[in-house]
Amino acid sequence: MRHRFLLPREVRVEVGPAAAYDFATELKALDRRLGDKPFALGDRFSAVDVLLGDMGGWARAGRFPIESDRVNAYFDRVLGRPARARAQANASARKSESVFGKHDA
Repeated sequence: MRHRFLLPREVRVEVGPAAAYDFATELKALDRRLGDKPFALGDRFSAVDVLLGDMGGWARAGRFPIESDRVNAYFDRVLGRPARARAQANASARKSESVFGKHDA
């Protein structure tokens, strides 16, 4: 994203193939790390899963291919957690309040 639209045009370079290669390499490492565990560090959900889940969400939004069924299932599990949905709803509500002001009924 940085080289697509965040940086000034004159300093942008094509990093797509390198980013795709790095991402695929890291996905293989995550697949091995997960093994038969439900979460990155074992049986318990942790902050590592929050970070990896966010990265998985960004990767999916950016249409990076995720070839591993195990990693896709992991991202589904992490991104589908009710606490994540509540946190996103709270963040959206706070953002709306800061943009539109707080409205009392």
